[in-house]
Amino acid sequence: MKEKVEVVIAGKKYTVMGMESPEYIQKVTDYVNGKMQMLTDNNHELTAEGAAVLTAINVADDYFKSEDTAANLRTQLGEYFRQSGGGGK
Repeated sequence: MKEKVEVVIAGKKYTVMGMESPEYIQKVTDYVNGKMQMLTDNNHELTAEGAAVLTAINVADDYFKSEDTAANLRTQLGEYFRQSGGGGK
């Protein structure tokens, strides 16, 4: 079931719909709003469009770093199990 959540991002109200819980949707939009707020606090001449683009770049950067971290952890776990003779076989 799709959830509808009223949120505020960069001072504007939006209705966000998604399959996730309202709490999760709020968590995601709070994250985006925080990133935008950080950028606009540090650059008062930044337009809303510029802030949105830079926020998207920052979120993509966070995503790729998280993916790299997860891949590294999987590699380390694999090495640990190989060295310890684990793995359930």
